[in-house]
Amino acid sequence: MTENEAIEILDGKTRKQVLYQYEALDRPYVIAQAEHIAIKALQEIQQYRAIGTVEENSV
Repeated sequence: MTENEAIEILDGKTRKQVLYQYEALDRPYVIAQAEHIAIKALQEIQQYRAIGTVEENSV
């Protein structure tokens, strides 16, 4: 599952369409996987924010 698919599942607007693609899988598992991917992405964002921008580190 890609980050974009995880966003679509968690966003809910296209949840039925995306979950249909994963019909053979257990839906709670697919949603849990989407949540895991979203959490990883948010953790990466937090790491980048902690590092700061190039301009901030140049000073």
